[in-house]
Amino acid sequence: MPLYSTRFSSERSASNTFSAIPLDRATERREQNDWIAEIHQTAFEVLVSPEHLIAGGSNQSLHFLLCADLPTLRVERWYLGQFEGAHYFARVVMQAEYPQLEWLDLRAAALKLSPLEAGLAAYARGLAFWHQRHQFCGVCGHPTVSEHAGHRRCCVNSNCGAVHFPRTDPAIIVAVEFEDKILLGRQASWPPGRYSTLAGFVEPGESLEDALVREVYEEAGVRVIASDYFSSQPWPFPASLMLGFTALAADDQINVGAELEHARYFSVAEFEAALLDGSLRTPPQVSVSFRLIENWYQLRSGRNLSEFLARL
Repeated sequence: MPLYSTRFSSERSASNTFSAIPLDRATERREQNDWIAEIHQTAFEVLVSPEHLIAGGSNQSLHFLLCADLPTLRVERWYLGQFEGAHYFARVVMQAEYPQLEWLDLRAAALKLSPLEAGLAAYARGLAFWHQRHQFCGVCGHPTVSEHAGHRRCCVNSNCGAVHFPRTDPAIIVAVEFEDKILLGRQASWPPGRYSTLAGFVEPGESLEDALVREVYEEAGVRVIASDYFSSQPWPFPASLMLGFTALAADDQINVGAELEHARYFSVAEFEAALLDGSLRTPPQVSVSFRLIENWYQLRSGRNLSEFLARL
């Protein structure tokens, strides 16, 4: 059976790293301070450093600190949610405070974490980045304070009182095809041979589909004539939501723009040959870009890309 034979994008998204987090966020209870204080006594914390590294143990898993080990609620922490009766918070700490822990780069460690751990880590990292960037009000410049169990910041200026909510930046990422060939491009800053599907941020007043058409043309000079939604993935590097699409190109003409070093279409045979001779490297398997390429390869060859890569 093809890897992505499902009708529903929700099932495809669930296979993406960081996406399948089985968490009840209890949004309706975030303002219940007594409840937050009560569950805090038996909850667990995910620790994030100011550099957005995640606290781990020696076995490449997350390190969950018992909140009871630091019971005061005066320390700013944010409620993430609950799963199977366990509650989780997040907090920023200095690495020097916990020298016994291994501090993990989430992008590198994600595939070794469980779906719950990867989802919690991405959630905590995204909140930490937002709090770090919104210490002051964007309206009047006064300090802000954390509220709503960490899901809101309010300006302390009584003449302003602006309320700020966590944000994420939507970006499209797309596997463009022409006659069963896939369009891949690379940026000059990437490791040698690394190619990926094309991506870009959505601009104000723009639909996802219009953003896709614009970005593909800007980056590769390729005209998209049709597109379809595939799946999504939180991407906390630092604060994006990747919205994956498949698309069809009008022709095989390419005119590389300023953002890319190179772009080309690959047939299945060319793709496999380039992987074998080392001239092509896929994006990391934690990314929805890899899932898009994997889906194309499965549909056009009937084979599993991860299995092919494992044999290299």
